[in-house]
This record gives sequence, structure tokens and C-alpha cells, in this order.
Amino acid sequence: NADYVLYVAASPIAGSTIAFAGYCSFSGGRPVVGKMNFQPKYILWNTSDPKSIEKARRTTMHELSHALGFSSSLFLSSPVSGTRRGKSMTEVQGTKTVAAVRALTGCSTITGAEIEDQGGALTVGSHLEAR
Repeated sequence: NADYVLYVAASPIAGSTIAFAGYCSFSGGRPVVGKMNFQPKYILWNTSDPKSIEKARRTTMHELSHALGFSSSLFLSSPVSGTRRGKSMTEVQGTKTVAAVRALTGCSTITGAEIEDQGGALTVGSHLEAR
């Protein structure tokens, strides 16, 4: 009796990865079950340090977006390829995405949110452009 179920764990992850997340199952064209895992050695319990609290919050929100389906295989509006700043790029051009990016940047002519094209296999295509 839930619209979405999220499994959260804290178990060791190889390498320097802080956390990872993704979707597990679909219904009606959208994720209905997701998973998040946090590397225990990176969990900081210092609740009096605003910077560590903010880093934990941002990491959690970032991973939650992946668990909810922010992934190259699930973008609702197909990414569009083009050229910007003299290089090839891919961007998501959904109506709400364009409105959010324009509001964030203050640029009324921006056409979408660029997708990351560098990094490892789990980064390229499933993250917004780091720039």
C-alpha cells in the first residue's frame, strides 16, 4: 500500500565511493522501488558541524534523485544532442527542466540542462553537467 518503497543501507563499498543509489522496479513507466547505500566510513556523526551536515544532506538528496529515476535510461524527455561552447553536448529539454534551469541561471535563452559527459561509467549520462 505504498506509491514508492525505498530501501536504505549502510554497508561497505569498494573504492572511494561515498554512496550509490538506483531504481529496482517499475510500474506504470516509473520507478516504484529504489535503493540507496552509504559507505559507513564516510558517515559523519558530528551534528554540531554545519558543513558536515550540509554535505550529508546534499549526498542524500543526490542519491535520492537516482533512486527516484534520475538516470540516462529513464529521462522522460529524450536527451537532445547539439554543440555548445564549441563542443558536443547532450541536454534534457523538458518544459519543467528548461523552466528550472532558466530560473536557476537567470538566463532566459538557455535550452535545457546539460548532461555530464566526463567521468566514470556510472557518472556519464546520469548526472547534470558538473560545470
